[in-house]
Amino acid sequence: QQITHILSERPGFAVLKHHADFQEFVDVDSTTDIRNFDKFQVFLSSVEALPQTTAEELHQIQHLPVVNELGSLQILLQRKAPKILEKHKKTGSLKTESRKLLVKVCISHLVKKHGFYPTSAEKVTLAKTIVATFPSLRVQIEGKGEGFEHFYDPLSHSGFLEMRLRNIRRKLEAGQRRYSKRMISCDTGMQSEQDQGGSSATNEWITLMKRLRPSSENISSIKSAMENTYTRRRSWISKKNPTMAEILEEYPRFLDMPNLLDIEFGRMTDGKTELFIRRWEVSIIPKLKSLATMEGGDVSLLTEGMEDQTDDEKCYTMLVVLTHLLPPLPGSRCSIKSAISFLVDFVPAGTSIVSLCSNSEVAQGTQPQLICIGNLKSATCQYIIVASNDGVTIPVNDGLTCALDKLFKLYWVCNLAYPPQLSSVFTFFEYIYEVTISTNRKAKNLPPKHNSSLSHIHLCLLFNSMDREKYGFGKILEPLLDDIKLLERSGVQVENQGDSYQLYGTICVLTADNLAVHSLCGYVESFSANKFCHFCLVEKNLAQTVFDGDELEKRTRENYQQHVWHNDPSSTGVKEDSCLNKLQYFHVTERMCRHYARYSRRCSPFRGEINVTPLHL
Repeated sequence: QQITHILSERPGFAVLKHHADFQEFVDVDSTTDIRNFDKFQVFLSSVEALPQTTAEELHQIQHLPVVNELGSLQILLQRKAPKILEKHKKTGSLKTESRKLLVKVCISHLVKKHGFYPTSAEKVTLAKTIVATFPSLRVQIEGKGEGFEHFYDPLSHSGFLEMRLRNIRRKLEAGQRRYSKRMISCDTGMQSEQDQGGSSATNEWITLMKRLRPSSENISSIKSAMENTYTRRRSWISKKNPTMAEILEEYPRFLDMPNLLDIEFGRMTDGKTELFIRRWEVSIIPKLKSLATMEGGDVSLLTEGMEDQTDDEKCYTMLVVLTHLLPPLPGSRCSIKSAISFLVDFVPAGTSIVSLCSNSEVAQGTQPQLICIGNLKSATCQYIIVASNDGVTIPVNDGLTCALDKLFKLYWVCNLAYPPQLSSVFTFFEYIYEVTISTNRKAKNLPPKHNSSLSHIHLCLLFNSMDREKYGFGKILEPLLDDIKLLERSGVQVENQGDSYQLYGTICVLTADNLAVHSLCGYVESFSANKFCHFCLVEKNLAQTVFDGDELEKRTRENYQQHVWHNDPSSTGVKEDSCLNKLQYFHVTERMCRHYARYSRRCSPFRGEINVTPLHL
């Protein structure tokens, strides 16, 4: 199929082809073949079709006179960048910095004179003027061309001038762009992804995929069905945020054909499906072992005797090392020692797979994890991906490394949030896969670059510390808490791209200095008290002798409420129930962020932040 066929059906449209080197869409000749829509993206423009450059016109363009432009370029440089002329006069050549400045000045003048989309003839004229003004910049490869083509080549639409223009166009607003993007699908020509999603043909493929059971005769048909429903599936998952159970109910072949996760992940990441298995044992494990040795202490002890371990034991050991090197983030309420259990846990040999979802002692986390039935040393041990909240179990074979690979791909295919206890570990896995660090997982609402932007930090309450002493936090925070309760209970309706969503939210984390935390959360404000910590119940006389958090009793909703009823601040460290506990999805013992601060005489008596996050759509 050629572009001319498309143009014949859509007169007045221009066709652009994605240029991999420049990451830009460039004009192409009408005789260019379109062979692979997965690799090449073709877009249409609502402007009039660009005239094709014939051989005769190209000859005329390449031989445009430039005599009149020489003087104007020298005048321009004398006014905008006189140092370029001075350096050329002294040395007879231009260094890289001067050449870059030359291109910037010339393109700035070209855009001002002819707009963001100058014609090919205008760019050729500028390129020839540059090499005529600075003969040392003339470059001929194998004696071909006139020596200006590295600045702009009308045949390939490339060169320094074109590259600068494309960099400028990337920052243009939608109204300034010449081209409006519309994807052409390989199935229906001009149909968009959204249109494909509701087509009867796609529904037929889904029905076929559900009816067929995995067998040697049906595998090719199942793969074809998954291939033809890919666009609809990705659109549905990204826009509607279905649960994992809903996804696997609609596409049940993911359950009994786990290799489909490899195919899906490969399409999502441009074929990076094998990177983890290829690198983990050969490259990553040796590096982690070296880091553990350098770290010393308990971490280095974990790697002792690895030479005599099986492949699965080595893999598990390195996962434990990884959880020590990348410990759980503050606020996840998880110790370093227990973090690995949210990734891989064990049950005795002979345990029923069906019982894994119902056993609360097995699947500790709310997100999918690996369960090993048996011992790592045993050749008969079996690995199961367990998502207890969704009642899903997926057996995976071929060892712990392959099982870990499938687990990560399941998170991406189903667009699941990483376990908060292992967010750093999963981010490291993303690095191994060479995938873009995910900012669209369900648990994340904004890309990281926006999280600390002042434009996204809003002051919701401001009060005098004397008013707090007189009225208390309950009265001062009442307007804010009423709004958050409404957001938890009723939510707000949001319109996005024609779709209507009901958005709910609550407080996700409270961060403040120690004094502010104790004031706001109902703890005693004297750090000389017996139980002075708002994370645990350690007594003051033991605080300097206990160094392992796992040995300490943590504050929980239950013991906090008991301490409120007990009403003995000197023995419990709790003087009153915090007004924040009136919220449905927040409690002061669960969503606190450790705050490391150095106090000074200029430190304000109260400083805190309350971050609100959407719960679900």
